Order: sequence, then structure tokens, then C-alpha cells
Amino acid sequence: MKALILNTSLKKAIVENVDRPSPGSHEILVNVRAIALNPVDELYVSSPIAAQEKRIIGTDFAGVVVEAGSKISDLSDPRIKVGTRVAGFLQGGA
Repeated sequence: MKALILNTSLKKAIVENVDRPSPGSHEILVNVRAIALNPVDELYVSSPIAAQEKRIIGTDFAGVVVEAGSKISDLSDPRIKVGTRVAGFLQGGA
């Protein structure tokens, strides 16, 4: 999968291939189709956290649920089924 990665030492963001994560038991995995660059993303670029060499940026997203963790997949809520279109915001970045 691809991600927008900030190289903190260069203060430059580029698209890179990253490993596909597995959702935890209370999480969903979303195939992100679009991101909106939030003002906080510019803050991450201009004032990166020194301890992180690389960071995925893009806090606002829209996409499709592709996998649900074990505690979620047992629920009957149709809003979190595989194939559901979702949008959200991740506090602290991706």
C-alpha cells in the first residue's frame, strides 16, 4: 500500500510503499481513497517531532472498510461492515 511519508530531517513528504497493517481487535482497516491536507499536516512538516525520522501524514481521510478486527466483525452494526464507505479524522496523524 502507499502512504504519504514525511522525512523529518529533510522536511519533505513523498509517497512511499509501506506494509499493509493488520487491524487490532477493536479496529477497522480502511482502504483510503482520498486525504485532505489539514493545517495540522503543515505543522508536522514545519515542526516535526525530532524523535521520528519518518512519519505518515494525512489526518483527514475517506475510503472503504476492507477488514474489521475480531471484536468489531461480530457486531451487527452495518456502518462497520467490509465494503462500507467511511470518512474520518485521526488525532495525531496516521
